[in-house]
Amino acid sequence: MRNKRIPAFALAVLSAVLLFAGGTSRIAAAPLPSLFYNDEAWYKDSFSPLLVREGKTYVPAELFGMFQSIRVTVPAGENLLIENTATGGYVSILFRDGTSAVNGEIGTDVGVFRDGSVYYVEAEPVCRAVGLTTEVYGGEDGAMSLRVTDGSERLTMDQLAAAYEPGALPPEEGAFWPDVPIEETTVGAKKLYIWCTSPEEGTNYSVEREIERLGMNATVFLWNDAGPEEILAGQSFGAYGVATTDEGDTAGTLSAANQAFSRYTGRKTRWTITTGDGETDKTLRAAGFCPLHPDFTVTDAVDPAAVIQQIEPLFSARDSVTVFLTDCRNGETTVSLLRALLDYYPDWKDANLGGGN
Repeated sequence: MRNKRIPAFALAVLSAVLLFAGGTSRIAAAPLPSLFYNDEAWYKDSFSPLLVREGKTYVPAELFGMFQSIRVTVPAGENLLIENTATGGYVSILFRDGTSAVNGEIGTDVGVFRDGSVYYVEAEPVCRAVGLTTEVYGGEDGAMSLRVTDGSERLTMDQLAAAYEPGALPPEEGAFWPDVPIEETTVGAKKLYIWCTSPEEGTNYSVEREIERLGMNATVFLWNDAGPEEILAGQSFGAYGVATTDEGDTAGTLSAANQAFSRYTGRKTRWTITTGDGETDKTLRAAGFCPLHPDFTVTDAVDPAAVIQQIEPLFSARDSVTVFLTDCRNGETTVSLLRALLDYYPDWKDANLGGGN
């Protein structure tokens, strides 16, 4: 049941008010990741970054697994196999001496070494063997980044690098980094941002469907295993985010979901909901995501009426309020209460984070 599937952070912030300054903000400067795949930063960049040995670039073998058509396996002992399942191109490398077979040709040496538990391979020959390309980018500080692409990238490296330029506020202060500029054209309108997750088949409760029934605006965070219908329904509200309950590989799961969803939506998101864990959120930011902090969270353990009592005074003191509603009876009830609250405050509008209102 989806109503039992709540992002980890929600359990730690039941009915909490996390006040942050209203208005539009960007995240602060962050080091440019050393590795990218298409338009995404390598989510393990902090732990297994790009390495250069004797002028040759080396990347973690598992980076190639982020591409839909590339499979990375260790079929036997000291043998590493990286193959393109769509074209049949492959490279098979022996760890002990680097000898390899590349698309049927035996004897070509491909650099390989192990750094702790991470296997690194020479980027250029492996990419050439499986039909990928590499792009080296030099930052103003002299740092080097390498991007591996399969032809589906939509941004230039200059555009990706621009996302890591200095912003106004650090992520810890609750700033969010939108896919598109936050709408500021509605003069005098104050914004109520309602967040929810995509529903699961067979669930008893769905905040998204209740919001749709009442004709309201919201931002939907798509669960990482959302199907095509859920994806299209969620993105129909406007800008969307991604969510997961995977605590073991949060960034990896979200990155893979983001890649999959883009085939249906034609775009990607940087938004996810904070996990409540500083280190995990740090990893998410390194992977290119921006963990967002709601002002209020409603679960089945929270009284909807009490939440409304806390929100209403803020309508006189703030320009924006953010409420995350989980799929439960209380979540659905809160939607109706928020609808009624907006009727009493005509200068407030329900809005999508991307600007829809």
